Amino acid sequence: MHADIISIAFYHLLFLGILALLAALFSWFWLDILGFYYNRVLFRHNISRQGYQRIEKLLSDHFSYFRELSPDGRSRFIKRVVVYSKGKTFVGMGGLKVTRPMELLISASAVQLTFGLKDFTMRFLEEIRVYPEPFVFGFRGQSMKGAVSPRGFMLLSWKDFLQGYRDDNDNLNLGLHEMAHALKLGDAESFVFDLRFGSYIQRWLEISRPAFQQLRSRQLNFLRAYGGTNKHEFFAVCVEHFFESPEEFAREVPDVFNHLCKLLNQNPLNERGDYELTEDFKKSINVHAQRVPVPIKFKNTYPESTFNRFYLFTVLSILFCSASTHYYWENTLVSPEYLVGIGAVGLLLVGGVQWKYLLRRRVMKYAVYPFYATAIVLLSATLYLFLNQALDVRSGVVEHHKIVSTDPEDYNLLLFENDAYRDQKQVRAIDKTQKLYPPRANGVAEIDFGGGAMGLRWMRGVRYGMFNEDGEFVR
Repeated sequence: MHADIISIAFYHLLFLGILALLAALFSWFWLDILGFYYNRVLFRHNISRQGYQRIEKLLSDHFSYFRELSPDGRSRFIKRVVVYSKGKTFVGMGGLKVTRPMELLISASAVQLTFGLKDFTMRFLEEIRVYPEPFVFGFRGQSMKGAVSPRGFMLLSWKDFLQGYRDDNDNLNLGLHEMAHALKLGDAESFVFDLRFGSYIQRWLEISRPAFQQLRSRQLNFLRAYGGTNKHEFFAVCVEHFFESPEEFAREVPDVFNHLCKLLNQNPLNERGDYELTEDFKKSINVHAQRVPVPIKFKNTYPESTFNRFYLFTVLSILFCSASTHYYWENTLVSPEYLVGIGAVGLLLVGGVQWKYLLRRRVMKYAVYPFYATAIVLLSATLYLFLNQALDVRSGVVEHHKIVSTDPEDYNLLLFENDAYRDQKQVRAIDKTQKLYPPRANGVAEIDFGGGAMGLRWMRGVRYGMFNEDGEFVR
């Protein structure tokens, strides 16, 4: 008995330790797990050698950004272009027929912008409508070159898209401009976006506010005046200058440039290093007392509005854990109060480990907390029941109970002598797989119970029969 108590105590500590470890791993490696899923599992794509060479030549002919990449960088860039293009619907407008090279070039402008981000797909953007030249769209009747709708589609003038890449020094690039709008809109309108970008965009807007005000008052001449229209156009215009005039950008508006490097996780001045944002670059910025320091390590401070991955996470967790708990509940002898208590302990433990992650970093809005709490309670209870049955540390116990009759209110349940297991319907439920030896009145049910590591008993199986003259159970 003393050994059983020690064993149960040990496995309870093991259970709580597993909960704490899972909570910590989730907080520490959420971005890495997400990046692995997107880039290695969900978007795995094989490209033939000939197809690869055709795409490489197409991009080299049009994108100076691509030409500077190393072979490894080109491979990663091409793979992303193919993945991005497969995830969008391209529609020709005004009699224009959209070809495969056109799809790849438009996708390449998005990949250029998001090359430093883990989630590069902009799944908020579902459809790209391509016009042959500037077009009129909407009730205003104005001629436009491009636009992005919150409803998930983009409009582009193909003529102006190509012109944007023919001249790399005019700071006019329609593709990058509109993709910048799509990236920013996706952060606010979708529950699938890059967490780095969503976490840092507000910080970048705060840092760039003085430059934005100077541009509006015509005191800043480097950036195109159109960027002073609003903060959305300001971001898009800065993206154009960021890629086409990085040296001048870094000299004229250093804080805006430096933190745009941080936001997009790439440095257009590092052409020989695949535009990687290096630690040395960030440290070199921070030695200047006049500059706004760039964080060395990325911190998730996502504060945005509409949706969040946690909505999807919590709903799926609730569904999965509910189904799993139902399965184990059917076989485990445990009171609801006991199971709720275990779930509450799990919530306190996991919530405590993730307190900074959830609250200080503002990864969820308040409306999501009840969903998250429910998911953790169910997950804790499911894990508890699973370990109770998976870690069967005690020898089984076989019990025999005389069957008095079936329940007059529910003929799927048995009544045992002396009201045994009156409140345990999962024990008294008829096992319909025993077709050759069904239960019968005045018969005997032989129930095999396992001894779980968490101190609970659970049903291994049941057989129906009777006692012979020697008092032995027979079927």
